[in-house]
Amino acid sequence: PFPLQTAVINLAVLAKERGAGLYLTAPPRESNRAYSWWKLVALRNALQYAPTDWLLWIDSDAFLMHSASELLGRLPEQIRSHENAVCRIPTMYVAREEPSKDLLHPTSNFNLGVMLLNASKSRRVDGMLRLLWDLKKEQCEPFRMGSNWEQSCLDRKLKDVQARWLRSRLCAVRFHYFNTPNGEQIQHHWSFSRDPRQR
Repeated sequence: PFPLQTAVINLAVLAKERGAGLYLTAPPRESNRAYSWWKLVALRNALQYAPTDWLLWIDSDAFLMHSASELLGRLPEQIRSHENAVCRIPTMYVAREEPSKDLLHPTSNFNLGVMLLNASKSRRVDGMLRLLWDLKKEQCEPFRMGSNWEQSCLDRKLKDVQARWLRSRLCAVRFHYFNTPNGEQIQHHWSFSRDPRQR
């Protein structure tokens, strides 16, 4: 597993070097969900307590390779068409998974290990995060502790005929732009392990 202390130091150094602020939080000691779910709570807290124009979530085993301004500057040309990510009101940018031998669980349309949020639309962002967190209205309970966790829940919700507003705000970014071990802007090394039990 990727050492937490190393991850925190990595993120702090990267934030300083790349001209970005850093907001850290931790999940409760005891939880009835896999830890990956708590990124949604962290982002909602950041919206409230660390206001900014853009919020970037990167998992602890990911590395920002260039400046935040370069990441944003090249973003429009990296958007990929997808029926469940119309991007009509750009609010949340996530990588659309593409076939890759590196993927541990190549079953989701989108990978939430890296999320870029247009925080100037804070109410819309908060609404999207709340929808993902809510297990009751949609049938996402099977993913509470299972593999793929919150991103499988996103796939399930996007297939709902009433999720038009969610699809219109979600933008699919080219996978190798910012969410693979050789990503151009963000390299995500997936805990340096191919064993999902160690993630």
